[in-house]
Amino acid sequence: MSIVNLENFTFTYPGSNESVLNDVCLEIEDGEVLGIIGPLGAGKTTLCKAIAGLAPSITGGEAAGEINVSKENQNRQHKDSSNNNVGQVGMVFEDYAAQLIQLKVFEEVKTPLLNRGLSPKEAENQARELLHRVGLGGEDIEKKRIWDLSGGQQQRLAIAATLAMEPSIVILDNVMDKLDPKGREQVRGIVTELNGHKTQIIVDRDADFLLQKTQRLIVFVDGKAIASGLPEEIVKNQELLERADIEPPISLRLARALGMSQSPLTPEEFKQAYFANRMQDPSSLVVRKHSRVEPPEAKRNFGNPVVCMQDVTFCYSDDGPKVLEGINLTIHAGEVHAIVGRNGAGKTTIVKHIAGLVKPNKGRVTICGTDTREKSVPELGLTVGTVLQNPDDQLSERTVKDEIGFPLKQRQYERHGWFSKQKRYDDDYIEERISQVCELVGITDLLDEDPFLLPRGQRKLVTIAAALVVDPKVLLLDEPTIGLGATADRKIKQAIASLREQGKAVLLVSNNDDFVAEIADTANILEQGRIVLQGSVRQVFAEDNWARLAELHIQPPQVAQLARSLNLKALTCDDLVSQLSSK
Repeated sequence: MSIVNLENFTFTYPGSNESVLNDVCLEIEDGEVLGIIGPLGAGKTTLCKAIAGLAPSITGGEAAGEINVSKENQNRQHKDSSNNNVGQVGMVFEDYAAQLIQLKVFEEVKTPLLNRGLSPKEAENQARELLHRVGLGGEDIEKKRIWDLSGGQQQRLAIAATLAMEPSIVILDNVMDKLDPKGREQVRGIVTELNGHKTQIIVDRDADFLLQKTQRLIVFVDGKAIASGLPEEIVKNQELLERADIEPPISLRLARALGMSQSPLTPEEFKQAYFANRMQDPSSLVVRKHSRVEPPEAKRNFGNPVVCMQDVTFCYSDDGPKVLEGINLTIHAGEVHAIVGRNGAGKTTIVKHIAGLVKPNKGRVTICGTDTREKSVPELGLTVGTVLQNPDDQLSERTVKDEIGFPLKQRQYERHGWFSKQKRYDDDYIEERISQVCELVGITDLLDEDPFLLPRGQRKLVTIAAALVVDPKVLLLDEPTIGLGATADRKIKQAIASLREQGKAVLLVSNNDDFVAEIADTANILEQGRIVLQGSVRQVFAEDNWARLAELHIQPPQVAQLARSLNLKALTCDDLVSQLSSK
């Protein structure tokens, strides 16, 4: 029996002339685990909001057609905005912070349980169980204020609060990007637990996750479902995957790069196909031409130190715990420096120190030899470009062009005394810089758009362009690939490689170990505010450290794991392709 049925459903947001959803026809079976993939702006999140009863009843806008969302098969047409399916559909938003409404962590999960009619004691017990399931167990975290959590921890909390509603339908809208490896594993476990008990709708870009956990995949493009089928059939279809802007699983990428006729989806399938090809015709393994980012060399000659953190210790409050302790970190000109660690380890706090947003309680932070205590945040902004994890924390203007040009417009004139000022940049220079950075990150077609109405991934690209427009010596990237498709992901890699060649110092914070392995020179593993591993990327992810990484809930890059099973050593896809094709 179907639990969701859309018939010719069309939806347009307020103030827009173009529909986001166009005559969508979709049926979802009760208990089904459905995956949805598609490029940025395809309408995936809007589809989820419509199923959850939020569009148009909460978002506003115009809708046509019908949605039937009910276990009892009770019809709800788009005109019935009073029925928003609260309690029946639980949605974990891509913008997770928007759905957290309490002050304390424990209350965020306990409140929906009380609203369901549970006794205070039952609500407390179930709230603790749910927090434990998402990795937020323990009295210390339960008592925390929500804004004191890291972004990944807030994402976990949003999942727990949604599950507390005991909905019949659970929607997970791009929730994996913000989570560390342990958090991703916990979500996979939750999806497995709910299988057969709940209807699940999962929007994601991780092909491996979707292959393992979903029963059917829908490809959504330009507000329409253009294909539907078994996950393995969809993922093997190169044209569909490209239209969905999804990176194929590593095994399939390697097979295609080597010119293999098979389409392996798992490491084991790849090994079997690879050795079968070698036995039949070794010359058949010819490396195909494909776009690539040059991997970082094992040893590079960096420039002078640009960022130095010396014995930095920091607490957000006088009586609070130490968020950072004894941090020593140096980033050189022409170096891409990565920080990896579980949610809440202190990664974003390091970014805030270098940007001058907070000052160390002990130790010092210097940028080009100047202590950050001696400079204001706007002054540091001429040297340090900052991209925060949540793009909404940085957006303020009504068009993308104005947003990107804002840092230069604000600094266009330099004051000399009360009545005198000198022009730093003319208007032509500002226009040229906007054009250059938009080209670099791939958003030249968005200049007239309102950044607040863009998908989260595109909002992230706008903040990256705005950080680059002042031509900073240091670029801080906090989770730059969150919400991005494969095309934008490659653009970011190419942009970082270009900045390295220009002699910029780049600090990269990411939970994506594969991304770090492909683009970074140096890596630090952060655990509870301390750096516990530090060195070149090859040193940190060396097999000798895998046991230690496992203790820290960090997985080696997928390529490294596949290479090991083949008795090889490689960190990037290009490295492994080169070795396999030369055998």
